[in-house]
Amino acid sequence: MLDPPKFAPSKETVDRAARAYKDINLTGFKLLRPSGLLFTYSCSGAIDADLFQKIVAGRGRRSSASDGIPGRRIPERSTVANRLNALIWARSTSAKASA
Repeated sequence: MLDPPKFAPSKETVDRAARAYKDINLTGFKLLRPSGLLFTYSCSGAIDADLFQKIVAGRGRRSSASDGIPGRRIPERSTVANRLNALIWARSTSAKASA
C-alpha cells in the first residue's frame, strides 16, 4: 500500500508531484510479488482523479513493458475515506501485460 503525504498542495507543484507519484509507484510495482495487489492513494487536491489515474496507470504500463512487471488496473468500487484518489494495481503472473 502506498499512501504518501500530499505531494501537490497547489497547482504550482503539480509537475513535481507527478514525478514523485511516478517514482513511488514504480518502486511499489517493482516490489509486488506475482499476483500481488498494489493499493495506491493520493490526498493531493491539486491532482484530480483523472490525472492521478493517468500518472499511475501510465507508470504501470511503462514499468510492465520495460521492467517485466505485467499487471492491470482493477476498477475501484467505492471511495476511500479521506483520500481524493485511490487506485488498485494487480500484478499478473503472465508474461504479457494487460491493460
